[in-house]
Amino acid sequence: MKVNTVLIVFVVIALTAPILYLFRYIQMDNDPLEEEMLWI
Repeated sequence: MKVNTVLIVFVVIALTAPILYLFRYIQMDNDPLEEEMLWI
């Protein structure tokens, strides 16, 4: 059970990481100042 859970979490992260990266890149491209404020 634990191994399956870890695998599922790893797959979810692997699938969502590129999407989040692209989303952040698009946000930074549109409004870099707003992105900096979100990180603070």
